[in-house]
Amino acid sequence: FKVLVESVDKILKQTNIDEMSRQQLQASIRQYRFGSDAESYRDKFTAWWTGLEALTNLSQGKSIGFNVMFNASRAMLCNYMYRLLSDLLDTLKYLKIDWLPELAGRSGCPDIESLTVSQLLQILESSSDANKLWNLCAQHPVLVFFGKQLQDVLSDPSKLYDKLKEHRRHLEWQLNRLYRIRCCLVHGSPIQFNLALYAANLEFYLKEIILFVLTAFKDNEHIGSLDEVFHRASTCYDRKKAFLKDPKHGANAIHEAVCMDIVVR
Repeated sequence: FKVLVESVDKILKQTNIDEMSRQQLQASIRQYRFGSDAESYRDKFTAWWTGLEALTNLSQGKSIGFNVMFNASRAMLCNYMYRLLSDLLDTLKYLKIDWLPELAGRSGCPDIESLTVSQLLQILESSSDANKLWNLCAQHPVLVFFGKQLQDVLSDPSKLYDKLKEHRRHLEWQLNRLYRIRCCLVHGSPIQFNLALYAANLEFYLKEIILFVLTAFKDNEHIGSLDEVFHRASTCYDRKKAFLKDPKHGANAIHEAVCMDIVVR
């Protein structure tokens, strides 16, 4: 918590960030706290949606629901595959699996503790090395099952393209549903859903996008507004698709699509 507060304070002191963006970021964090402290799921949901709206309802020229859906989904898509690989890597390190010389040679890491997401991706891109990795995890069949699914998605640019498109549709569908629930709450309409699951989902979206924005401002001091952050997030998603659809990039397209940042390096 102390690290987070120090990070927020540092970003809010950056003179290049416009005043409106600073206010919106503060409002979203404040609403996140209000939702965490609320006792009912109705109040939690309302506070967390208000925080998400404060952060992402920017000038798309459309309705509130569309603006939030579009900007939030693009922000969540930026690190989607990287997050899946990072979660897999954290699990492998937690299990302290043995590290074969062949895997060390492929990744360039002498042990699993020093392995990075990019280097794990190199292993998964080689079917023989990936099979060696799964053999080491044979005592953990759930990990192997989902790991092989991830490996399959990362085996071909067209499969990764389809996966990103599928996930975008899921995000847009869920965000639109959350907006309709929000409208029922603020207008006093009957709610037919158990709000616990939807509130938890909304809390995750808000938390992740707050962290996404904080990282964007921290790592790129030339970015001066939330409009620019989310515009770059949308452009990043479009660039990922373009890389994966263009055959001239070959296998390198997968690595680019997984590790691509909102700023072209």
